[in-house]
Amino acid sequence: GIFRDVTDRRTAEKMARDNLYKYRFLAENAADVIWTMNNDCRYTYVSPSVERVRGFTPEEMVGMCADEAVTSDSLTASRKAWEEVDRCSDGRADPASIIRLEMRFRKKDGTMIWGESMARRLWDEDGNAVGYIGTTRDITERKRIEEQLRTSEHFLQSMINATEDSVGLFNVDGTVLAMNRNMARFLGLPGEADAGRSVFDFIPEGLQPLVRETFARVVETRAPKTEQVVWSGRILDGVIYPVVDGDEATAIAIYGRDVTEARFAEEARKKTQEQYRLIVETANEGILGLDANQVITYANKIVADFLGCRVEDVIGRS
Repeated sequence: GIFRDVTDRRTAEKMARDNLYKYRFLAENAADVIWTMNNDCRYTYVSPSVERVRGFTPEEMVGMCADEAVTSDSLTASRKAWEEVDRCSDGRADPASIIRLEMRFRKKDGTMIWGESMARRLWDEDGNAVGYIGTTRDITERKRIEEQLRTSEHFLQSMINATEDSVGLFNVDGTVLAMNRNMARFLGLPGEADAGRSVFDFIPEGLQPLVRETFARVVETRAPKTEQVVWSGRILDGVIYPVVDGDEATAIAIYGRDVTEARFAEEARKKTQEQYRLIVETANEGILGLDANQVITYANKIVADFLGCRVEDVIGRS
């Protein structure tokens, strides 16, 4: 008879069975949906978690075509992504070519969910593409939160654009979180500043030390601070508020108002008042000022001398 040592083969077969068991165990107990498709985009394997995520059993999914599983726009995006992969790899096997897509999937009850899929090509030993393998994770809740954040951001932007003041929200390092059109215009920008930019990109170098010091002080004290600056010939009154989360200032809100015209008007009023005061004080006649109730609100020295008392004693008499 002929004897052949098959110990190595038996060992290799046992290792292959053990590995297959481990991989199947992982696939069947994974939270994400693990799947394979053939070149016709029909499912050939789907892990049991699909029933929890989409309501279909694995048996119901096997043989289902991709156009039955996802929306048409998601299918179009997937095809474009694979076309780009094939173009870049020039048809050669490239295990490193992985696509990541956010897609809308149909559930068994007809509702839709958002899923994030990561997938790559499957190749045979001869380098021929024989299908796809990937995982899909339910991201419906994440997309809902993202939409709420976008809505909140739009609401915030609408609110800060509704005021005539210049309003900005910044990280403590000066990164722009939100800014209304008035502040952007004051900074010399054509529109609203892009979030993610640094506010110091738009502040003149001469003012940067003051602004940095003010930011640092507000963050340290967690108390608002008022500043007035002259910028490009304009006077700006600003209030810098810390946005406090617990015991930490996590952001800075700035409210600024252009008070240039108001200050000029106030100075002109004071100058006019001073001129009138000089005229009245140097007049040769007695001059009285009365309110609506005939109460004396002003008297020059001539009136006081005529009455034989001080100017202060005349004021308030009727």
